[in-house]
Amino acid sequence: MTTDIRKPLAELLVRQADWREGKATEHPEDSRNLESAKRLRELADYVLNLPPDDARLSELVDPWMLFSSAVSHTAGRVGFDNLDDDMDAALARITAAAIKPAIEDMTALGIREWLDIAEDPDRPMTGLEAVGLLNGWLADREQALVLAGRVGGMSWGHIALCLDRSKQAVWEKYHDADPSDTAET
Repeated sequence: MTTDIRKPLAELLVRQADWREGKATEHPEDSRNLESAKRLRELADYVLNLPPDDARLSELVDPWMLFSSAVSHTAGRVGFDNLDDDMDAALARITAAAIKPAIEDMTALGIREWLDIAEDPDRPMTGLEAVGLLNGWLADREQALVLAGRVGGMSWGHIALCLDRSKQAVWEKYHDADPSDTAET
């Protein structure tokens, strides 16, 4: 059973609206604070009226995901930086801010777990973040292994064969980082 995240998210937005109203009292010359508070309350109502299985909210699998400085900061900027902020865009930014630390925690997981997350069709945003992490990890590993292979005496042709790429493409990508490169192409 998944957690209904709507109420905790709406409460967070109302707290941010209260904070913005406090800032409006401190800085009455800046009308953005009151506008932001108003937009945050509208967004809280919007969230409460979303269906519990809304795809954007399904990414927020645990209310604890909302308790980060990144989420607070992102929510606090709603209607402040962009007075034309629409509800969907604001919700997408807040959701992304909540998911990012959870995705970063995935670096402690093994590859099999990353692949499982990337293959979950019910959590596309989290899956895409996992794919991004996997791509970054694979790129780092590839470079390290190419350079280790070069230092160990592998030719550009042999490395290209292993990677199923052209020798020219591999050389162009890695030759600047290769301390043993003798301009072989």
